[in-house]
Amino acid sequence: LEFYYLLGSTNSIYEAGGCIEEFAVNYDETAEIYNPFDPCYYYQDVDLQTGWNIFSLSLLPNEEDVTLFNILSPISDEVLLVLDETGSGIFKDQSDQWIDNIGQWQSSEGYLIKVNTGQTLELTTDRLIDLPLSIDLDSGWNIISYPIQSENGDLIENVLSDIIISGDLYTVFSETGDIYVPSYITGSDPINSIGSMLKDEGYYVKVLDDVSLNIVEPTVDNLFVDEQNNNIYRTGHFSPVWDGNPSNPMTIT
Repeated sequence: LEFYYLLGSTNSIYEAGGCIEEFAVNYDETAEIYNPFDPCYYYQDVDLQTGWNIFSLSLLPNEEDVTLFNILSPISDEVLLVLDETGSGIFKDQSDQWIDNIGQWQSSEGYLIKVNTGQTLELTTDRLIDLPLSIDLDSGWNIISYPIQSENGDLIENVLSDIIISGDLYTVFSETGDIYVPSYITGSDPINSIGSMLKDEGYYVKVLDDVSLNIVEPTVDNLFVDEQNNNIYRTGHFSPVWDGNPSNPMTIT
C-alpha cells in the first residue's frame, strides 16, 4: 500500500504496507500494516532420511480438508508405508494400487513414514497452524505433532511442562529412539536424551490419563539451552550397530 502526501510543494510517496508476519518468507520488518495485495507466504521443507521417520507439519495446506495422501503425493514414488497413531496406514496393495486408511490430515498428529530413499517434502502455503494448539492425548500411547515455526525448537521440559507438573506424562520417544522419562517415574533424575523438541518432527508420547497438551511458540528466553542439564544418551554404554531410525523404539532404563 502506498500513501501520497504533500510536503511543501513536493509530492511524496510513503510505502507502509507489506507482510507483517515474522515467520513468512516475504516478511517486511518496515511494514506498518498488512497489504492484502502482497500476502504473506511460508515454506516448510521436511527432510526424511531413508527408512523410518516421524514427521509433522507447521503449515496449513491451502486446500481445505486435504488428505495426508495428497500432501505426500510429490514424494509418493518413494513412500513405502505411512502409519498414524492408531495403526491405520497408507500403502500399496498386491496390485500396486494405493490404499489409504488414514484419510484427512490432522494438524495435531505426527505420522510415521518409511521411504525408500532420502526425500524432502516441500510445502508452500499462505497459512500457518495457529498457536497455541491444544492436542488431546488419550491414556496410553500417542503420536503428536510439534507445529512451531522456530528452527531452534524448545527444551522438552518446557514444551511438556503442564503434563509433567500434573504427573500425567509417562515417557516420550523421538524418531531416533531417544527418550525422556520424568523424575517421578524414574524415582531419581529424569532420563533425557531428547534435549529439545524440534520443528518438522513428531513424537511418541505416553500419558497416564486422558489429558490436553497446549503447544505454544517458544519464547526467546526458552531458546537458551541449559548446558548443565544432565542428558543421558543411549550411546554412553552401547555402540549402535544399525543405521537409520527404528519403527518402534524401545530402551532399557
